[in-house]
Amino acid sequence: MAPENRQTDRHRLSTYARVERFTGGLLLAVGTILLIFDSLLEGFRSMAADASIPFGYKLAVLGVAVGLVVLLISVFREQLFFRNHERYKDIER
Repeated sequence: MAPENRQTDRHRLSTYARVERFTGGLLLAVGTILLIFDSLLEGFRSMAADASIPFGYKLAVLGVAVGLVVLLISVFREQLFFRNHERYKDIER
């Protein structure tokens, strides 16, 4: 293995680098989820207050939003599962 590859592997596997990436990813995910949730909530409040929008349309928008949130959570959980169960973890490059 070339020296630069060893240094890259050592840095990538260091505790500091792993904590740094985990913290950054966690903050990004939490911030994104909060922004999406707040935007959806505000949109639902304004749509619920508007009497000119038909009830069926309101229900359809609610269904789409709930479906997107469920899919987002599902993809996030799948990524966490595959990160913890990597098949080729012990194989060196």
